[in-house]
Amino acid sequence: MNLRLKPETEQGTGAGADRQAGAREMHIVLVAPLPEPHRTARGGVERVTEVLRKGLAAHARVSVVVPNASIALRTRDEFGEIRYLKRAGIPGFLSYWSHMSRAVLAQLRDLRPDLVHVQDMGGVALFWPRRGALDVPLVFTVHGILDQDIRQSAGEGLLRAWSRGLRARVVQAVEAIARSRFDRVVLINPYVLEALPDLVGRSVQSIANPVDRCFLDAEFSAPPAAGDRFRLLQVGVISARKNVAASISLVSALRERGIPATLDIVGPVVEADYFESCKALVAEKGLGEAVTFHGGVSPAELVGWFDRSDVLLLVSGQETAPMVVAEAHCRGLPVAVRPSFGFRYMVEDGVNGVFLEGHSVQDDAGKLAEMARVQWNRPAIRAAARELYDPDVIVRETLALYRRMLDPAGAAKSPDASRTFEPGAVS
Repeated sequence: MNLRLKPETEQGTGAGADRQAGAREMHIVLVAPLPEPHRTARGGVERVTEVLRKGLAAHARVSVVVPNASIALRTRDEFGEIRYLKRAGIPGFLSYWSHMSRAVLAQLRDLRPDLVHVQDMGGVALFWPRRGALDVPLVFTVHGILDQDIRQSAGEGLLRAWSRGLRARVVQAVEAIARSRFDRVVLINPYVLEALPDLVGRSVQSIANPVDRCFLDAEFSAPPAAGDRFRLLQVGVISARKNVAASISLVSALRERGIPATLDIVGPVVEADYFESCKALVAEKGLGEAVTFHGGVSPAELVGWFDRSDVLLLVSGQETAPMVVAEAHCRGLPVAVRPSFGFRYMVEDGVNGVFLEGHSVQDDAGKLAEMARVQWNRPAIRAAARELYDPDVIVRETLALYRRMLDPAGAAKSPDASRTFEPGAVS
């Protein structure tokens, strides 16, 4: 393929080798979640797409196709075109790999990209042909273990609760088949290989998720003296999988120990019944002044929440490599998490956080009480995180992967400058 990146004057440095006379600009299509206009990101994957899209647009033409949106819309901004595809009127666990797979394919045939990069839902590629109009490299980034997410959901309503196991098995089978169709799989965390053993031996690349630059560039101000409060923060959608109720119980246990803990819960509600049960638990335990729900916020606002807090608390029932942990570390905030999932590769116990084993509420509350007495080295936490999650570095690594896939012969002549983000990770 006769492709080029944008000139150095547009993209920064390092593009000279990619510039060819008469070449055309490389066109990348991201098939990924993205906030709809006038809405803030509802989770880490949407924030990753925002950052990656903006970074890649400085080097190539980038279009985004957004499956399962609540609207049908084509729009464009300074970073490129976005096409929102409205979800079908059938259950999501059936539509995203059937109706939506064909709908996305139609957009790809119209856009005619040089490479397609799918984020989060591999099943959307289930019915894509590998010849003809879509004979281009396909890349897939695993952000979550979707069947496990379903098993951990609240299952609101009798039908959803009854069908949870069935829906999880369908999605598990679809995702396994779809993963085999991709030319390269990006691992954001070594845990992905543990959770998805079918990827062992496959062509994979380790590239961490990028954080929004605001988490690195915003002026850092040390939080005020703790005074008479121990400020806990939970960030993420309000759902059973995020285990918000357990966080509320931990605050109650801390206060019973005489530690005046507070909990700020930042994130949109995605399971209304579960949210109501959490509010009822707050009332039952008399925590009305200690636990506050704040709704979703922008990344810039989230910076302030991290800087004002003492600990990020996240005792989810299922995670992969939560962006919120990376973002908190980029602000120097220690975290309290389970010794499970991708947390084990993101957290060093006693250095940038602690592990809550989950054996009992009292044991975990004791660990949190110890955290309240520690003087955490926030500048050191922040400096280490900057090395791992810098968006400029990660965009360069992603572009290097694209180049190798589009021009294997050319890539073989130059050394692979990409890095692994964890010792021993597959690359």
